[in-house]
Amino acid sequence: MSRLEISGNVKIIHDNSFENVPRLKRLVLFGLAQIISISQDAFGELKSLDSLRIDRVPLGLMKTLKLFRPLGNRNMSSIFIKMVEYSVSADDGSLLMRDCFIDRDKTQYLTSICVKDFSLTNNQIFVMQEDALYSPIWESCLRSIDLSNNPLCGTREAFLRLLTFKNLERISVADTLRAR
Repeated sequence: MSRLEISGNVKIIHDNSFENVPRLKRLVLFGLAQIISISQDAFGELKSLDSLRIDRVPLGLMKTLKLFRPLGNRNMSSIFIKMVEYSVSADDGSLLMRDCFIDRDKTQYLTSICVKDFSLTNNQIFVMQEDALYSPIWESCLRSIDLSNNPLCGTREAFLRLLTFKNLERISVADTLRAR
């Protein structure tokens, strides 16, 4: 099997969930509205994984970024993360918690993967520290990055570093930057 798409009423993905498909090249997790958890080692068995799409899987950005730990020091063609935000609201509808800040600590596993195309869209990211998306690996590997549809405020400096990446051909930030 080279491609696997998981959607629907999945609640838990364990660390051994993919042990029978070690040659899987493309994994799509889509529309897992009932998801409770994905083990941090779940992707460890996927030695041939080339493309990963996580779309509408409301684990929260911080938990989602931790899932990349077992994929470090690998080469991948694409990583796509869309609408993984997790928020907790009070009974009156006011927002109590939201995962909306990324820094180097949160992206350390992600940026240890040599990936060509990266997309982090529609995740309600408000603040991105300057070094959040920098690593020597990404500086040489990354060809395309899409950070569209995130309401970033006052973090334009985070994008300046991307401009120094050797092989970067495309940066997309549509509907992203907000005035201070």
